[in-house]
Amino acid sequence: MVSQKISMDFSDSNDNLTPSTVRYRRLGGGNNGNLLIFLVVTALLVAVVALIIACVGVAGKKGGVTNINVSSNPQSGNVETSTDSSADSRIWTFAIGDGQYREAYIDATSGELKGFLVDFVHAVCNTANKNCRIMGDLWTRCWDTYPGEPARGGVGLTGRWYDACVGWVGTYDRHRTFQFTDPYGKAETETFFVKKGVGATFNWRDLTGKKVGILDGYSSDEHCLVRQTGIASAPLDASQIRHFLSPSDLVAAVNSDTVDVAFALNNVISADQLDQIETEIKCYNSGPGLMLRVDSDLTTWWNKAQENLMASSEYNRVCQDLTEEHGHQPGRDPSEFCFLN
Repeated sequence: MVSQKISMDFSDSNDNLTPSTVRYRRLGGGNNGNLLIFLVVTALLVAVVALIIACVGVAGKKGGVTNINVSSNPQSGNVETSTDSSADSRIWTFAIGDGQYREAYIDATSGELKGFLVDFVHAVCNTANKNCRIMGDLWTRCWDTYPGEPARGGVGLTGRWYDACVGWVGTYDRHRTFQFTDPYGKAETETFFVKKGVGATFNWRDLTGKKVGILDGYSSDEHCLVRQTGIASAPLDASQIRHFLSPSDLVAAVNSDTVDVAFALNNVISADQLDQIETEIKCYNSGPGLMLRVDSDLTTWWNKAQENLMASSEYNRVCQDLTEEHGHQPGRDPSEFCFLN
């Protein structure tokens, strides 16, 4: 019976077959079971290929970082890159001040915020698979100081414009207001700077009657000088203190005799600008990290992600870029700044 049915199904002569009938039979159209098997196998193959493509796409996704420049309005700025939707849905924001050093600076060609701090935030956020935004803002909106007044938290961080400020050492004053993540590098000491040719004769241990230039918001402030038992004239009177917003302004003030001496971090002013006086002053009590509000939960994931990054070769690569990518800016070398593996 089976052989007879097959014979009947295919008994038509070739002369009676249309082209569409021939194509149909070549595909098994003369046997419904074979056609069904063919369709099922084809569908399974398509599904498997689609699943593989989807898995590869998901595996390659990381938490992204977007750079935003903040000017006078903390809500304004230019979004430069997109962020993956596969990461944690919460957006974490980080403020970085635009300085003139390898840690953070504005690129003269592109106008973008660049430097070690930008690279480091990218790396930690990618390690933790978090959605992050970098906001370029004034240092003083993270921490501010005023001549003759207590140092205080800046309006940006206290006002919740962002989750954390990047690149800050802990000090006695700052620890009373904010919390800090684990340090990612080595802190720099503070020192005095005077006019070229004056360094050999200047007595930094006696600042009686001297006008001292301070960078606003830096750890090297008059409150640190108060704690220095080796300076006989400390604490200084408020009339002796002058605050400046940038290192270039501070250098100009020394050279124009607006102030007698500048008090700043070792790496802020270069040796060809002013004479640097060797001291043993240290204003920090914890190394550079992220400064954040005491109610922030950023440390629940940041410290672990940072620890994992610093144990990897990626941390060394980010550190090496201090000279390889950002070496045209003044600043410290990787061995001076990083905990290299």
